[in-house]
Amino acid sequence: AQNDLIKTVSEKAENLLKENTNILNQEITDLIHEILDDASTYAINQAKIKGGFNENHLIRIKFPLEAKKIKDALKKIGMKKQIHIFEDNMNASAEHASNQALAVFKRAINNMNIDDAYSIINGEDDAATSYLKRSSIQKLNPLIKMIISSSMKDFKVLENWENLISRYNKIPFSKKIDFDLEEYITSQTINGLFILMQSHERIIRKDIELKINTLLNKY
Repeated sequence: AQNDLIKTVSEKAENLLKENTNILNQEITDLIHEILDDASTYAINQAKIKGGFNENHLIRIKFPLEAKKIKDALKKIGMKKQIHIFEDNMNASAEHASNQALAVFKRAINNMNIDDAYSIINGEDDAATSYLKRSSIQKLNPLIKMIISSSMKDFKVLENWENLISRYNKIPFSKKIDFDLEEYITSQTINGLFILMQSHERIIRKDIELKINTLLNKY
């Protein structure tokens, strides 16, 4: 009879441990959600406003480095102002497209499991951003590219680009360049969002880690 009692107590203790583990896992997952939600919302809110890209030196989209010889040649013939307008319009396109990324981030956050959460806890100070990048990039890239394609028309980016290229091609001995401008602005927009997210995660992460340590000590 005593052996049966010991077995019953042991089983109850094991069930209690499992219950506590499940509660702990859920609370940790909720805290990691908090990091991801906060960082992604911050990035979108900073990027989507007028000047969000254009006035932030960390993410401002500049004339494509691959086309630097075009920029240099055009500046020599007095087209510095046109180049500046072109860059402004690229950044306006990025700002317009950024708001569409939040839904993709939300889906990635909701799909996070406890293993992902613990990986983020044990990772670097930008681990949450890295997780979002890995889990959302495949869906994010075509979505942003589609919006960028539309925005490029609205802000006359392609028209500006073609005018610049046309002037460049008239320069004697100029060498033509094959460049995917749409893909360039898309990748720069996405990179900009993750740069903003990363910087914000590093700020809020210490507070979240303190809460997580409190939870771990609690159980």
